[in-house]
Amino acid sequence: MKKSLGIKRKFTPFGAGKAGGLSRPASIPRLHSVTKGSTASTPTPATSAPSAKPTTTPTPVVKKVAPARPLHSVNMSNPPRPASGSRPATTASSAVADAPSRYYRCFHTKLSNKKHKIWEDGIAAVRGSAVELLNTEGKSLARATGYSVSSLATLCEGATLTVNRKELEFGQEIPAEQFTSGSIFLHEAKGGPIAPLQRVTSKKNAFKSHSDHLIAQGLVTENDLRTALVPRNDPNADDAFVLHRPPEGADPCENVPVVVDGWLASRLRPHQKVGVQFLYDRVVKDGAGCILADAMGLGKTITTITLLWTLLKQNPRSAAPFVRRAIIVVPSSLTKNWDKEITKWLGSERLRPLVICDQGKAECRRIINEYATPNAKRPVLIISYDQFRVFSKEFAALRITTNLMVCDEGHRLKNKSTALTKALEALPCTHRVILTGTPIQNDLDEFFSLLSFVAPRLFGDMSPAGFSRTYTIPIMQSRERDAKREQKEIGQSRAAKLAELTDAYVLRRTSATNNEFLPPKTETTVLLKLTPVQEQLYEHVLTSKELISSLSSGNGGAVALEMVTALRKVCNAPVLAAAEGTPSHELFLQAGVEPDVLQRDDASAKICMVKQLLTEARNVDDRVVIVSSSTQCLDLLDRVCSEQSWPTARLDGSTGANKRQNLVDNFNRGGPMSFVFLLSTRAGGVGLNLVGANRLILFDLDWNPANDLQALARVWRDGQKKPVFIYRLLCTGTIEEKMFQRQLAKMALSTLMMGEDGQPATSAGASSSSSSNVSTFSRAELRDIFTYGGNQTLCDTHDLLGCDCTSSHIEGAPTRKKFQAKAQAKAEQLDAILGSMTHSAEAKATGDNVLAAAVARVPGLATFFLSSMENQPSIDENDMDELIL
Repeated sequence: MKKSLGIKRKFTPFGAGKAGGLSRPASIPRLHSVTKGSTASTPTPATSAPSAKPTTTPTPVVKKVAPARPLHSVNMSNPPRPASGSRPATTASSAVADAPSRYYRCFHTKLSNKKHKIWEDGIAAVRGSAVELLNTEGKSLARATGYSVSSLATLCEGATLTVNRKELEFGQEIPAEQFTSGSIFLHEAKGGPIAPLQRVTSKKNAFKSHSDHLIAQGLVTENDLRTALVPRNDPNADDAFVLHRPPEGADPCENVPVVVDGWLASRLRPHQKVGVQFLYDRVVKDGAGCILADAMGLGKTITTITLLWTLLKQNPRSAAPFVRRAIIVVPSSLTKNWDKEITKWLGSERLRPLVICDQGKAECRRIINEYATPNAKRPVLIISYDQFRVFSKEFAALRITTNLMVCDEGHRLKNKSTALTKALEALPCTHRVILTGTPIQNDLDEFFSLLSFVAPRLFGDMSPAGFSRTYTIPIMQSRERDAKREQKEIGQSRAAKLAELTDAYVLRRTSATNNEFLPPKTETTVLLKLTPVQEQLYEHVLTSKELISSLSSGNGGAVALEMVTALRKVCNAPVLAAAEGTPSHELFLQAGVEPDVLQRDDASAKICMVKQLLTEARNVDDRVVIVSSSTQCLDLLDRVCSEQSWPTARLDGSTGANKRQNLVDNFNRGGPMSFVFLLSTRAGGVGLNLVGANRLILFDLDWNPANDLQALARVWRDGQKKPVFIYRLLCTGTIEEKMFQRQLAKMALSTLMMGEDGQPATSAGASSSSSSNVSTFSRAELRDIFTYGGNQTLCDTHDLLGCDCTSSHIEGAPTRKKFQAKAQAKAEQLDAILGSMTHSAEAKATGDNVLAAAVARVPGLATFFLSSMENQPSIDENDMDELIL
């Protein structure tokens, strides 16, 4: 921000009494660093006339210079020293450490001999003997150390200082709380991107009613024609769900109760009513938007439909509806599901939304034109994200405006720079609502993108980079094991401030809210030992010349990414890793494994376990969903099921949007042809209701835990009648465990920031990372990823916990010193998620008879189990078998 009192000005020499509008005593000296070869001396006043030494503020040790001479930079190789024979400044490490940090507003400019300099606003942070200059968004511009602590203690308004090649002029001191909380970096927004609704007709040509003419002629007044507003429903009924009740004494012509239709309110659960009230308060009372971040399965859809219908029919301050036109933007797999849900809850006679799915371009344009018609009979449009991006120009050309935009699975808007986010922001809309079960996926920067979409003025004019510097990085650093005391204090204060800012705009309830309406759920992470073939191929990758060279040089990001992909394929099935046409084909040819061996099902630990789980599930008449992020894996699983004559259905990216809902409905209806549902993590892992199955197998992991969490929630939701069992398959000591550990760290960040069940968080933490780009790992992290510990442990993740409930270390295996240090650093983050789980090397400890029977079929394959149970009844262990079966 340029200095408001003149961008260009002649720099007033120190001692003139006033510089750029900052009042200061003429006797305050200019503080300088001492350059190499110079000595410090007691300063003389900078003005020509002598002045008395201040009695309240000691004079800093400075270099004697002419008044108009430019300031000197700090020589980092030779920090300031006291003059010979003079009283030395306190420079002991203890004194520096104990010196409190202070913060100032300041002006800064480049060090130069120019008469006219451009001054900018900034923040100066004084910590011990160091001074750091930051811009108004928290970006570090310059830093120098070695100043005299006693000299820095005399800084006051009007003092000047050189920091590297920057000239600083100090302003008022800032309370430390404003800096540590980050509030000093928040500024008023210059204007949000949400454009107001435009008037269709000009005021000049606007229609005038007979009443307008009577008023114009003075025959009646406006008060004579005013009538009291009548509520749509009785707010005093015993079971009335009142969203707005006018305050006592309010004008009945301008304030009316808003009451949800009784037939709709009676179908809402208590937590859903809280959700409707939250949405109403943010949209109507605050005039902004919000994020409904309830966990999957809590009924965000019915909650939103209730709000939509109510605002289409009611308004607290007018007889006209609050919402005249609304748009619902969803993943392509959910367009028909939303249409179906609206019909289910409202009936086709009340509201028939327009739906754009995968129709031809001509039909899509016709629907958009119908939606754009003023006072349209069908004021709600359901459209997929992809289609909205494609037809964004049509929306702009028709100058379509809307009162309410709902973005389902809105975590897709986590990047503000994408074409999709920009297209949605360009649509004039007064209120935006995001629905997502995973508001924080990888880091807080993505959370900022969502918040700035629904509430553009929440963070003022702060940029994404400014948010990262102010909140993301300090919070991340405060969670590090070796974080300094000041880093921890700043990180905790910034986290608390962020939670305070966002609490009013985000509502989060966990699945525990809905426990009384759902059957028991058991979720188990199954650790599997690599088969001999997999071990041979895995070790071959780790010892390859390409990988070793890449790790040594530190410049082989592309090679590292290729090797990560190869290792993940080895864990899934060797036949996928060595397939012709893949980048790793030549590499695995050198391993010397016979091609026919790779083709066998028993070459893959995961395929072996899946076959046993499906066999046992078939015996108890349970149906299964298998989720994978790889279409190659789905192809392989499809072949395995066909060989066993197990009927399958499949939904992936190639499945047409118009066919997806029919696939889901047919599977949920059951029948002899419904046993296994093969599901792509990203194409079908959001919003689908697959309650026809009560067992789900997550075949492989995604770098982004949100994608896996979405997929895991497909079977444990409203409509499920049977106990649910979820299995996450990991290969012991491999890259998959490293991925799992990173997922847990990200999940800990989400839990700590969002709080639980609507309670705001007061602290946060966990390091952020990219969801897919291996080049973002440090070299040390890459070295840790490219290791194999399957011969030394039953569960690498359990070892990290340092838990003594049971030993997962293989007896006789060497102790890993580097591993022990890493365990201490990560134990706290992992314990936040795994601490309440059951840890065991025995499958029977999970209470799942199907899993125990499957493990017994292949002894030695499963090495360890991490299991959690939700909504379990309190029963005796002897009755567990009867409950599960």
